[in-house]
Amino acid sequence: TSASPAYQAVASQYFPYLLENKQTQANNFKFYSKRQEDKDKVVADDHLHYHASPANPGAFESLAKVKLPFKIDSLIEFPFGGKADLAAVCDREGQVVFVRADFKIKNSKNQLESCISINNRENNEALSYTSKSGIDFVPANDSTMTLITDLFVGTIFKEAHGKSDLSCYLWNRGKENLVLTGYEIKVIDYWQNKWHFWD
Repeated sequence: TSASPAYQAVASQYFPYLLENKQTQANNFKFYSKRQEDKDKVVADDHLHYHASPANPGAFESLAKVKLPFKIDSLIEFPFGGKADLAAVCDREGQVVFVRADFKIKNSKNQLESCISINNRENNEALSYTSKSGIDFVPANDSTMTLITDLFVGTIFKEAHGKSDLSCYLWNRGKENLVLTGYEIKVIDYWQNKWHFWD
């Protein structure tokens, strides 16, 4: 598959063992399994360039202000997030910013959104933005849900690098009461054989 890291992460929730990872300039093939006997056959995934969480916030300093589990109040529209200098976490074109957020929910059709944006530091102009809503994901039987979002940092990298901020945050669009149980930000070197074939 040439699916983005977000879709691969969704698949790996059900098929957790990566058995093949073949990448060329033209192909990005990954084969997953859910058989327990394949647990010891797992191969390396894409290179992880950067990682941050509330326990280890790194350049996303404001993440450290929150201790998990964290109760999200329905009255707060933007209850949680972090911002960092894009240059501190991304160093090349073709990387993917990946965010995973885990929740305990009450409403299976909640509208909470996990957002990623790159903004010019001087005028706050949005150079790139994406989000995923809770209605796009299926909750588990124990009323937990995982939101997975990713943003490809492509040709915009040259324009944004050194003068832009990367923000990862939650938008409580549906004004709901939730509990955030996990949150992580990754920068992944995704399919480098394609994006840097001519380097």
